Amino acid sequence: MTPYNQPDQHINQTLNSLDGISRATANPFLYTRIMAKLRQQQNPWEKAARFIARPAFAVLLIAFALFINLWVAVKNNDAKAMAKSTIVQPEQDFAAEFSTVNYAFTETNNTK
Repeated sequence: MTPYNQPDQHINQTLNSLDGISRATANPFLYTRIMAKLRQQQNPWEKAARFIARPAFAVLLIAFALFINLWVAVKNNDAKAMAKSTIVQPEQDFAAEFSTVNYAFTETNNTK
């Protein structure tokens, strides 16, 4: 018979298989290296690199760049609209003034 037909026997086999188990321990060298790294003084460049490497900083930087691009585009459109309203009139006046100039008095120099 298989142990699955007798649940008590199966439970006892499972519990007996755990008899030789001991608690896992870390290598002492690994522990000292980890503790040394935790105690190590970090210079400002390492702190900055850790901050920049965070995904939240990257998302914030991309959002800031998009905001600046949008702001420049809106300001550029405003400047163009304002420039059209102020420059169109003098350009039209300039064109109207020089379209009435009589060029009949110009001389051509036909010396041969």
